[in-house]
Amino acid sequence: MLIQLANILGGALLAAPFIIRYVTHTSIDSFFKRISLYQAEIGVGVLLIGFLALIERLGIFFFNINLGSSFPQALPAIAVGLLLGYPLLKKFGFLESIVSSLERHKVAIGLAAIVVGVGSLLFGCVSPIGCPGGAIYYSI
Repeated sequence: MLIQLANILGGALLAAPFIIRYVTHTSIDSFFKRISLYQAEIGVGVLLIGFLALIERLGIFFFNINLGSSFPQALPAIAVGLLLGYPLLKKFGFLESIVSSLERHKVAIGLAAIVVGVGSLLFGCVSPIGCPGGAIYYSI
């Protein structure tokens, strides 16, 4: 469940201009103003969670943390983390070309991360359809 929440939070930060344009509420605007102060730190956290989820999903190493990872969740988390955390990651010069190519699609990547995170929470192992043994199997 950790990667889903990271995707939702990071995606909301990336898609904030789009969200604020269509959802005009003062509390949402103040939320984005407050959380954008920590945008780079959140981005590095989302990037780290995305890499851990990808490593776990590829079977390279298993962390004793229930990340709830899959490829459709790990890849947007990595992209969101790179875009948000780039101010702290500038010292790694090879990331500049990657981030500049992702920058054009920033809002779309953010919206995709939100959809993947919410979709996984709704249709992942929360519902009996997405779990091999049903939701009761995982609650034991």
